[in-house]
Amino acid sequence: MRLLENPNPFKLVVFGSNVSGGCNLSTAPERIQATWEESVRIAQAAEAAGLDAMIPISRWVGFGGTSNHNDRAFETCTWAAGIAAVTKEISVFATVHVQSIHPVRMAKEAVTIDHISNGRFGLNVVAGYVPAEIEMFGQDLLERDARYAYAEEWMQIVRRIWTGESFDHEGVHFQLKGAYGNPLPIQQPAPMVMNAGNSPQGSAFSARFADINFINMHNLDVAPDQIAAVRAAARDAGRDKVLVMAPITVLMRDTQEEIDAYYHYLVYEHGDWECACNLGSALVENSTSIRDNKMVMERLVLAMNGYQVIGTPNEVADHIRQLAATGLDGVALSWPDYEDGIARYQRDLLPRLREAGLRV
Repeated sequence: MRLLENPNPFKLVVFGSNVSGGCNLSTAPERIQATWEESVRIAQAAEAAGLDAMIPISRWVGFGGTSNHNDRAFETCTWAAGIAAVTKEISVFATVHVQSIHPVRMAKEAVTIDHISNGRFGLNVVAGYVPAEIEMFGQDLLERDARYAYAEEWMQIVRRIWTGESFDHEGVHFQLKGAYGNPLPIQQPAPMVMNAGNSPQGSAFSARFADINFINMHNLDVAPDQIAAVRAAARDAGRDKVLVMAPITVLMRDTQEEIDAYYHYLVYEHGDWECACNLGSALVENSTSIRDNKMVMERLVLAMNGYQVIGTPNEVADHIRQLAATGLDGVALSWPDYEDGIARYQRDLLPRLREAGLRV
C-alpha cells in the first residue's frame, strides 16, 4: 500500500538498509554489511512487522576512516526493483542524485518499479552535497542555487513524462526532442516523491514537488515551528496533502544498565571517529572544530548526526509519542543492528504504540 494512504496515524519507515553501516559509524560486527540476502531479510522482516516503507541511501563513495562508512552500497533503483519483487505490501523507494541520472531514464525506471511493486514505489530526490560523488559522473557539484534550479528542471521533465505526453524541452540544463514514456505509472497522477531539502532553496523545491518532506530535527521545542513552515510553504505552492517526517536512530534495551553498556560499546569501543570527522565536514560547511565537540561527535558516530531516541521500550514509546505531538506524520527508523531493532520493535514497541493510538 502507498505510504501516503496507509491507515497508520504515525508512519514508520526503515531508512538506510542498503549501505554498509546504515546510519551507525562503527566497526561493530552487527552493523549493516550490505549483502543482497541481508537486504531481503530486513525488508521482509519490516513488512512482517507492519512497517510502512523501505527508503535507501544513495551513496557512491565512503567516508573513510576504519569503517569507510557507506562505501559498500547498492544502487537504489535496481535495489528498489528487487525489494519490490520480494515483498507484497510495504512501500519501496529509490533515492537518486539528480546529477547522476538523466530525467528521461529516471522517469522510465520509476514507472518500471511502480509496475513491479503494483503501485508501491516512491522516488526520493536528492540535489547532492558530496562533490566526490558527482565528480564520478564527470561533473562538478553545482552551487546550492544552481543545484536546485537543476533539480527543478529535472523534476519537471520527469513529471511531464509520467503524463504520457510527447514533448520537446528547451531548458538551461536539458534540450530534449520528442520526450515520451509508456507505460504510465500505476499510481496516478504520479508516484510518490520525497525530498529532504532543508535550506531555503531545498525547502522551496520540496514545497513544489514533494509529497513527503524530511526535516533535520535536533530539538523537540523548535520542531513544531519547522513543521508548520513546511506545511505553509506547501500550501502556498497549492499543495495541501504533504507528509512531514524526520530520520531517527533508535537504541532500545530493557534496562538503563544495558543501554549504557551498548552505547559505550558502539560509540567508544567500536566508534569510527575519524570517519565521523569526515562526514561532519561534508555536512557542515567550513567546520574546523567538529572533533572538539564531544556531543556532536557522539551523535555523528551513533546516528550520522541524526535525531536519537535512546531508552527502554516504555521510554522509547513515550519519546515517539512526543515526536508525534510536534506535528510530525512519521519517522524514518535506523538501528545499530537492523534485524535486532526490527525484532525488538515488533515485540516490545509496537504494542505500546498501538496503545498510544499511533499504529493500527
